Amino acid sequence: MNSITKKIAYLQGLADGQGIGETKEGQLLIEVIHLMSDVVEDLQNQIDDLEEYVDILEEDLSDLEEYAYDDDDFDDFEDFEDFDLDDYDMDLYDDLDDYDEFEACDEECDCDDCCDSSLDEE
Repeated sequence: MNSITKKIAYLQGLADGQGIGETKEGQLLIEVIHLMSDVVEDLQNQIDDLEEYVDILEEDLSDLEEYAYDDDDFDDFEDFEDFDLDDYDMDLYDDLDDYDEFEACDEECDCDDCCDSSLDEE
């Protein structure tokens, strides 16, 4: 836009220097130059407003990315990339399925009979 502004200023100076505003055609030419100047100024204002709006959007997006991606809880998942279930004895976990309910006695005791009695009834 800067080069267009310079060219319009050059045309305005050229028109003023040659005194073409004295004829009807010259007045029309000067008005066209002023119109071009106004259009460029309006476009520059719209570009400035758009750049300000984009900056606001970038800040909001940055805040959203920080909220979504910089959470410490997600960093822990990187440790599980090498996790392999084949390294664990799954039969141990299958045995746990046999015990749907476990009812321990309400008393504190040292024997295993009362606490395991509910398991033996099944």
